[in-house]
Amino acid sequence: MKKLRSNTKGFSLVELIVAVVILGIIVVPLLHTLSTGARTARKSADFSDANICAQSLAERIRAKGAPVVYSDPTKLGYELGETTISPDGTKTIEISSITGATREYDALLTIKTNSGDNALELAKSNNMDAVFSMNYADEKAIDEFYEANITAVYVEDPENPGNTIFSHYEYPDRGEIKRNLHRGIEINVTRSDSVPYEYTITTGFSYTSTGFKNPGNGGSYTISSAAAVSGLEPCEYGDAAFSVFLYYNAFYKAGVVSESITIKNPYYADSDFNVFLVNTSDGGAETGYMCSVDYISQRFSGSETRPRVFTNLKPDNVKYWPYESGVQGKDIPVSGELVEIAAQERRYEINIKLYAAADIGGEALAELDLELMA
Repeated sequence: MKKLRSNTKGFSLVELIVAVVILGIIVVPLLHTLSTGARTARKSADFSDANICAQSLAERIRAKGAPVVYSDPTKLGYELGETTISPDGTKTIEISSITGATREYDALLTIKTNSGDNALELAKSNNMDAVFSMNYADEKAIDEFYEANITAVYVEDPENPGNTIFSHYEYPDRGEIKRNLHRGIEINVTRSDSVPYEYTITTGFSYTSTGFKNPGNGGSYTISSAAAVSGLEPCEYGDAAFSVFLYYNAFYKAGVVSESITIKNPYYADSDFNVFLVNTSDGGAETGYMCSVDYISQRFSGSETRPRVFTNLKPDNVKYWPYESGVQGKDIPVSGELVEIAAQERRYEINIKLYAAADIGGEALAELDLELMA
């Protein structure tokens, strides 16, 4: 019987090298394809996740309302980064740590108010943060001038010729004192670590007619009072940090001489405030009454500069001269009403961009635009 011969001969080295080369040609592109597909799938998941987060943020803005989010972004419930607002009212808000299904994102939220024909003019409610009445100061000053000008009259003693004796007192006319007394009012705001805002009212009186004595202090009489309000935060451009109400009788300075009110606001960079001049005299101010209001320091932005003085006096009788850093600005008329009229924005243009965490300004993974009405 014939034996079968077994073939014990293996692959030659050349055959092995050829096999390995062929295998490499096949496997390397396959691995690259698999790796690229994994990266693409992961990136696609990131974009999809970011878009879902952007939609979720948009829904939260819709639920809270654009005006609420614009005025107080903390209502969104996210951790906030830097928030800025431009003179045209556009607000930019950085939002951190928005958690998606696969990773965390940061967002850049831009809200632009667009008034146009959609703005609604409404009376704004102003808190009476500080209230001063000039009545006490006025009466006290008039009393001081009155007392200083009471004249004792002496006549010759009929029983002792050449000597004088007291006869009677001559009293000045209080109405004439009122008509000739010059009043200067200064409202000054300060800030400190303990009290965010403190306002001081300083009132100076001097007599403008000859023949009358002044009660001292170089011919002027000064009364000061102060009030403080805590818990107020710096305001955004176009808003008032607080409101000061000054009640007084505008019966001084008929004719060509004016009464002066100076408002000093050294912290105008973050604390513009409103001043309400409330005339309480019966029948209004005298004919020819003029009052100049100097507002020392106030933020300006062209036509966007807002009046900060409101009064029930005739606007033609009150001149408002705002200054910025001691340089006189343009003549802005005061409001002829004791209410602040503000435009309520009716349309908000919103842009949402989502980025990888700590990468705001890099490649946006998702972007969404929406327009909401108030």
